[in-house]
Amino acid sequence: MATKKKCRPIGPYVKAHQRAYAWADKAVAYRQRGKFAQAKAAAQRARYWLCKAKLLGARAARGAKRG
Repeated sequence: MATKKKCRPIGPYVKAHQRAYAWADKAVAYRQRGKFAQAKAAAQRARYWLCKAKLLGARAARGAKRG
């Protein structure tokens, strides 16, 4: 008897990672230009998206439903 594969929601996890790294790139660029206030804000957004990706990855590993 064949077992049914569980569908894991990979899409939101990958998108959150992409957003996190995009914000991290912006933070580095702002720092290099000397715009430290914008760099701090961009770093905070990068941390937010990394935490979101971590949460989504844990949910995907558990097999939780999207939502």
